[in-house]
Amino acid sequence: MTHDRKDGNVADKNSARTPKTLFEKLDARWKFGLDACADDENHLCDIYFTKEMDALEMPWGCVCINNMRMPAYCNCPYDNPEPFIKKGFEEAEHNDAVVVMLLPADTSTKAYHEYILGVSYDDLGNPVPNGKGAAEIIFIIPRVRFNNPDGTAMQSPKFGSIVVEFNKEKRNRNGLILSSMRWK
Repeated sequence: MTHDRKDGNVADKNSARTPKTLFEKLDARWKFGLDACADDENHLCDIYFTKEMDALEMPWGCVCINNMRMPAYCNCPYDNPEPFIKKGFEEAEHNDAVVVMLLPADTSTKAYHEYILGVSYDDLGNPVPNGKGAAEIIFIIPRVRFNNPDGTAMQSPKFGSIVVEFNKEKRNRNGLILSSMRWK
């Protein structure tokens, strides 16, 4: 899908593909079996959900190879990541899936605090642990320059990115892990 854009990029920003070098680095660690938010042009796994399939209604821990559940990868639409963050957490929490998401590093959203950091706020605005949260947050350097579906580079966004791993077993064992990664 092509739209007129004012930033010089060709693809709809929600069709932007994770750069192959970044995906390969993540895939080497997690061995993904599913690309949860993709289309026929930009998918990075053999098994993927398209917009028409509605990833928010599909199970993300459903891919098994040699009787092993494979982690799901999700580079969700950046114009509305909150329902995907909630879905990633819920799949890990209730279905024992491992979900790895590439997200904008936007700490101002309710979803970031509730599902990634695992805190809610009392009436006075004090953080209160809510029993939720990610297993790991990885801050990415340098800034991720996404690709058009054909693989050509888009202009750099004006924001940084994080990788978030939802994994109930790992979170319960280790708490929240913060790290950083140079992807190129």
